[in-house]
Amino acid sequence: MLGRALQMKETTSSISFTDAKQIPSWASSYISQAVEAGIVSGYTDGTFRPGKQLNRSEVTTWMVRAAGLTVNNKASLSFTDKDSVPAWAVPYVTAGVKAGLISGVEHNRFAPKQLTTRAEAAVFIAKLL
Repeated sequence: MLGRALQMKETTSSISFTDAKQIPSWASSYISQAVEAGIVSGYTDGTFRPGKQLNRSEVTTWMVRAAGLTVNNKASLSFTDKDSVPAWAVPYVTAGVKAGLISGVEHNRFAPKQLTTRAEAAVFIAKLL
């Protein structure tokens, strides 16, 4: 969805994730472009995990990177569940909130591990555009 929204062009660059063969052919070009643009990087074990649903922390990170927002590695959050936001995601969540790309859920929570629905992803992308 993000690749299409950003009108990423076809590329012939190969994907070096260890599970690259699991990535559908229609998605390979978008993923390659997103990697080249620094939007996605995969997981520390070298996988992309194309069948995994993304959580709010992951989607927020991608959106902030796609928007080219500056992140502050010393940023802090005011959500009541701020301690459950992964440390790597805190600067991205802070930048996303500040830019109005993302907001919390009920009771001033961010819900970092909550899976992102297609509808939420569409809202995030619309705000990004």
